[in-house]
Amino acid sequence: MNFDNMVVEAVRIAVCDNRNDVPNMISYVLQNICRKEKIAAHIEFFSTTDELCEAFCRDKYSFDLVMLYTGPEATECAEYLRTLNNSFRLVFLTSYDMTDIYDLFQYDISSIIPAFMSEEYMIREFTRILKDIEKYKARYLTFEVKVSENSFAERKIKVSDILYLTVVERKIYLKTQRGMYTLRHRSFTDLKNLMFGYNFIEISRFYIVNLDYVGFIEGNEMRLDNGTPLKISRRHLKNVTDAFSGVFEVPSLRKRA
Repeated sequence: MNFDNMVVEAVRIAVCDNRNDVPNMISYVLQNICRKEKIAAHIEFFSTTDELCEAFCRDKYSFDLVMLYTGPEATECAEYLRTLNNSFRLVFLTSYDMTDIYDLFQYDISSIIPAFMSEEYMIREFTRILKDIEKYKARYLTFEVKVSENSFAERKIKVSDILYLTVVERKIYLKTQRGMYTLRHRSFTDLKNLMFGYNFIEISRFYIVNLDYVGFIEGNEMRLDNGTPLKISRRHLKNVTDAFSGVFEVPSLRKRA
């Protein structure tokens, strides 16, 4: 199993804002950040939420970062996009007073960029988000997966596609959005230590889960965005709930790192 294989993909960014001057300013800031940080990015601009939703569906939810100018249509759009995909980063561009925008956090946002914030703040927030996305997107891990009754073959699997890994009767299984893979036997402990660097968390002796796919936690049950229920062991419950709620930090106005 190769733990160091890296393939870099361009970060796909969608900006939906119908104000005349803002898209040009955002484009200028984003392009400068990408040049400075050597981040490959592709930016698309949309003047209506309908155009954005159409492109989002057409491209099979492949945007990594979506920026929306706040308003009734924007919140409806955010709610709709979140029903399709919960892994993209979402930023609201707003002219609201800061006391009026806390309802936006229900849409699992990475940041809010108020109109009165400085360009320095915008650069800092965009840089943080883009670097995090690039790190997350760039990783493919090569696993030996079972392809027939008696044979295994190497497969490159994108880390951001992995929902969870589990061990059952000493066999390790990897679940992605596309299906379940049986891995050639390796130490589950080694796998846990590896995946902890990619926003995964241990919920029991038998499961490590990608926090980006967790819909909610109720009691000792975790439910993934696809509806899969998983039990959290008593030993890990506090750590899991702290990690899940800790993604949301009110002082910095962000939910996703």
